[in-house]
Amino acid sequence: MCTTSTLTICFTGQGISPTVNVSLKEPILDMGYTIVDEETVETFKIENASSLAVDYRILLDSQSFHKHASQQELPAFLKRENPLTQTSVGTANVLGTTVFDCVPAEGRLEPGGKQEMTVTFQPDHPSDYYADVARIELYGKHEAHSIVLKGVCKSKIMYILGGDDIKPMVESLAVVPEPDEPTEADSKAPPVPIPMLLTFRAMSTEEETTPAVREIKVGCIRTMSVSQKKNGEFFFDNLTMVTPKGFQIEPQKGMVEAGAHKTVKITWSPPKGHDPNMPIESTAILNLKGEVLERYNILLRAQVVTEEQPPL
Repeated sequence: MCTTSTLTICFTGQGISPTVNVSLKEPILDMGYTIVDEETVETFKIENASSLAVDYRILLDSQSFHKHASQQELPAFLKRENPLTQTSVGTANVLGTTVFDCVPAEGRLEPGGKQEMTVTFQPDHPSDYYADVARIELYGKHEAHSIVLKGVCKSKIMYILGGDDIKPMVESLAVVPEPDEPTEADSKAPPVPIPMLLTFRAMSTEEETTPAVREIKVGCIRTMSVSQKKNGEFFFDNLTMVTPKGFQIEPQKGMVEAGAHKTVKITWSPPKGHDPNMPIESTAILNLKGEVLERYNILLRAQVVTEEQPPL
């Protein structure tokens, strides 16, 4: 006769959560400014801080199967709440090529191992709203980090950063017909100014009125083309019209080195005898001179307020 006995085995273990660190201080990688058909390259590192090997891959929101479904909603500029909200995926390339690329897209990190990631920004048309999100996924299911990628592309080496938003942040990829070739007389005429808006709000109390200050940045893109001018310059016109209305611009002209920018400070103080109940407007022309001349028609609109207003 056989007797039945029970053997109890106790299994013990330790659960370890895979940890991957990113060398970026903030979860944003700004690729800066570039020229059409050129590219910008930035790098960052990921490190395996756990005691076991980690399999990773990097997924871009712009290439996700869920991209179409996630964008089936009203554009941000039509929403009543927070109209300046920007989606994770920005402007796409007209030719359908990838705007941002991150390599190596997948791999294996041994314990304590590091891997340098190379991000390439290669747009094919001018836009201020190129953006994407790179998600670092472990073991094909666990998202460890998400990094916002953004960049700006211009057709000229000189650019302006700042000013009020006067156009939606969502762009159409429709192909706009090229304008007719300019005649010899048109080529000698100054270029058509590009509109720009700056709003000023001077805070008034019983004791004093605090001048309103706005800043814009004039930059020059470092380009790979040897035929283009390396540095740029800027200067203002029509200042005799803005000074009597209380606007002061400093500096009024300057040089900008390639890959750098200069800050222009514009201050408005209500002129003597100004009716605080009435807004005041004036116009200044900003000229940017790089490989070609560009002109910006800056509308300066100012008013006196007695309560704190949302930032512009």
